[in-house]
Amino acid sequence: MVNGKRKIVDSVPVPAAMINGDHTVVASNEMLQRLLVKFNHDIVGLKIGAALNCGCAGPSGCQCGLAAVIDASNVMRRKLRAVPVLILYRSGAAALHKVTAARVGDDVLLMIRASEGGR
Repeated sequence: MVNGKRKIVDSVPVPAAMINGDHTVVASNEMLQRLLVKFNHDIVGLKIGAALNCGCAGPSGCQCGLAAVIDASNVMRRKLRAVPVLILYRSGAAALHKVTAARVGDDVLLMIRASEGGR
């Protein structure tokens, strides 16, 4: 099954990851790996916020809206397109991204495009 998920994310022409119900990355594509300067095995198993070095990956929970987009796509079983999300990185930098999320089986395919101030 993981191979199938990897094939799906590899077919996406933008940075992408397959996220399970508790926001853990189960597969990532090469574009996301290059963006994050990490290998797939460094990303898989991390919560998506931790993989992105998002500042709200800590105990206070998501404040940038990324988790809400993932959850909404999962619950509504619909594709949410180009939702603006301001990711606040642990470094103190911030970047506005357009995020698309689509439910695939029990997981959500998350696609990330830099919008303004992107990494």
